[in-house]
Amino acid sequence: MKLISLVFTLILCLPMSRDRRVSVSLHDILQRPSTIVVKVKKNNPFSVQQEEKVKKGLMSGPNFIHPIHHYKVEEILYKGNEANQINIGQDISVRRANFRTHLRRHKMYHLRKMRKSIYTYHYEKEMDITTVNQAIIYITYQEEDKVFEYVVQGAYDSIDKKENILSLLHTIKN
Repeated sequence: MKLISLVFTLILCLPMSRDRRVSVSLHDILQRPSTIVVKVKKNNPFSVQQEEKVKKGLMSGPNFIHPIHHYKVEEILYKGNEANQINIGQDISVRRANFRTHLRRHKMYHLRKMRKSIYTYHYEKEMDITTVNQAIIYITYQEEDKVFEYVVQGAYDSIDKKENILSLLHTIKN
């Protein structure tokens, strides 16, 4: 009986999922037709925690908490094929990559007790967005929610890489 209790306790302590981390190159990011590349300056406050209610019928779970980053657009390096309106001087809010997937998984776990593993795509670079005032970010516009979203996790670069990014864009798009 103690063994069954121990197994049950271990199962309850398991994380809601095990993500598979996949590295994505800058070339891969820029090849996506919906990628928007902009040079931005961080607004104050830069990062705000936003909560989404988790409820289905009478059932509810803990709110889904996610960061929203706030920027002012300084320069548009590439607009992608999006029909959105992004302009120099515009204040934009950017949410995490694959927001809907993460929200859906959170709801599955807390409302239906189902674990779901997903692939999470990351742009690997040696820059922390919280330590700089300006950056180049790679975003897409989610028409359904009318919001900007990072293309992948960590989709930003130092402004020092601007010429390399423009050169790579020129190579890819021509």
